[in-house]
Amino acid sequence: MKKGLIYFVVFLFVVQLALAEVIVDPISRDKYNLGDRVNVKGEVLFEQDLQGSMNVDLKCDNQTLPVYFSLLDLKAGESQSYDLNVPTRESLQGNCLFLVSVSGIVENFEKTSDAFIITKELNVDISINKILANPGDGLEIIGNAKRASGDIVEDGVATLTIDGNTESVTLKDGILTYLLQLSPSINSGKHVIGFSVEDKNGNSGMDDTSFKVNAIPTEINLIIDQSYVPGESIVGKALLYDQSGEPMNRDGSVDIYNSNREIEFSKNIKNNENFEFVLDSFSIPGDWRINVAFEDIETNKNIDIEEIKKIDTWLEGGFLYIKNVGNVDYIDPVEITIEGSDMKVGVTKETSLKPNQTIQFDLDKEVKYGGEYQVKTTTGVTGNVVLEGRRNLGSTITGWVAIVFIFGFFIYMVTKRGRSFNKVQNKKSVNVKEVRAKGREVLERTQSKEDKIRQEDINHLLDKVREKPRSGSRSGSDSQNMFRIFD
Repeated sequence: MKKGLIYFVVFLFVVQLALAEVIVDPISRDKYNLGDRVNVKGEVLFEQDLQGSMNVDLKCDNQTLPVYFSLLDLKAGESQSYDLNVPTRESLQGNCLFLVSVSGIVENFEKTSDAFIITKELNVDISINKILANPGDGLEIIGNAKRASGDIVEDGVATLTIDGNTESVTLKDGILTYLLQLSPSINSGKHVIGFSVEDKNGNSGMDDTSFKVNAIPTEINLIIDQSYVPGESIVGKALLYDQSGEPMNRDGSVDIYNSNREIEFSKNIKNNENFEFVLDSFSIPGDWRINVAFEDIETNKNIDIEEIKKIDTWLEGGFLYIKNVGNVDYIDPVEITIEGSDMKVGVTKETSLKPNQTIQFDLDKEVKYGGEYQVKTTTGVTGNVVLEGRRNLGSTITGWVAIVFIFGFFIYMVTKRGRSFNKVQNKKSVNVKEVRAKGREVLERTQSKEDKIRQEDINHLLDKVREKPRSGSRSGSDSQNMFRIFD
């Protein structure tokens, strides 16, 4: 019995479904903006009489808004159509659909439309004619904004934002055309341009694009002292900046020229790293130039190398040495004082020294006699030296020459007159001391101021050797005496 009742109820419901039909036409678009109207239409058709009602609701996510209500009084086979343009609202956004429901039959009958989206987002687009630019370039910006329907937004408010700076721009027929002139000092690297549009219904959208600015070497800051002395180190640093004043990581070079513009130093360097050049002790004085280059930009700076006028003096043996340790010619005279136990000599020596040149003076030539002397100079050197003196030095040399000369003639005379010498043995008593005295006299005469053997003494010796024995005036033994050469 129960089972039969259930079958009967199901039969009646199926019959009702078969006799009733609610039609919802497809929605024309899948996205709408605020201010748009969504069209929903269809019809209700029954095969039997119907008295009831029809409701159309707009459902967006968890929100529902009734948009249409109508009473139904239909005869069998009649239909009722509906065609609604439903305005969108800001409170209803998201994924939406229409729900069409009919009441007055066994159970309420419902039908849903296609799903669509209600949004306040506009389709905004922006483009730029360059993605890589140099400082000072001009860039053309083109943009537009469209509604969800694809229609251009003609009455919107548009703005451009560049590096944080916002500027209002005008849309002409919904299109933006804007010329952006880059600053010569614009930062290098990436820059973003933002483009936003808002229409009168509160819909808005934005887009952005970017471009990159090349870093252009613009300025070199050369950090270095203004003046140096020979022997010092020139330590410097080169800082390279781009057009915006930001440091750049680039390789460069440094060249150092002397005052004659001859290169003294050359080296590859990196930005913001020290370079060092040690000046020679004899570096040319004057204006030197330091040149620093990075790619196509360079700078230079003059520095002053100071003049150093200085000599170094020292004593070694019997010599005084003077060396120019400055970097300019030294021409000043040097005063020398040589002082012994019983004498004092002052000497002025002229100098003409190039840098790094050394001269020497023989102090033996400045004193007569040998001995220990104290030497002082105006350059500050002081010391004790043992000197031979020009008299001792000359006497020693010329004395030996005289002795050798006399000894040679002595051998010559002995050989030549040996026999005659043997026959006159009784004459051996000739005073030898007298002969020696004659020799000493010759030696003393050679110790003249010029330290040379007098020519008259040599001539006297030669005449005596050449002289022939005289007959009748003297005895034979007397005429053969070889020691008479000293008469």
